[in-house]
Amino acid sequence: MLRWAKKLYVDESMGEVKSLVMLKKRIEHNWFAGDVYLITSPTNPANTADIHSLKNLKFPYYKRREIIVYGLAKGAGKANELFAKIALEAMSENGEKPDLKEYFKELC
Repeated sequence: MLRWAKKLYVDESMGEVKSLVMLKKRIEHNWFAGDVYLITSPTNPANTADIHSLKNLKFPYYKRREIIVYGLAKGAGKANELFAKIALEAMSENGEKPDLKEYFKELC
């Protein structure tokens, strides 16, 4: 089950987003064509976050779990860049060594 962060990061690689509600609906129902990657809450508590291909979230393992989506990008490279952008934003707001797990919790 997907849950969306209140402050959702959307990379410009996703194109112009006219309706965030429609975009979320398309992703939840796997109606999205292309190489979409999501920055999500970690499946392993030792991790800070996960980067998943939308294709992977079709597996039953992920459907049984609550996954919080923090960011969207087209392609793995753009998703990594977006994660770095989020980390830099956390650093600018919370100092040199921010707790990214806490920062992600604040986004919800």
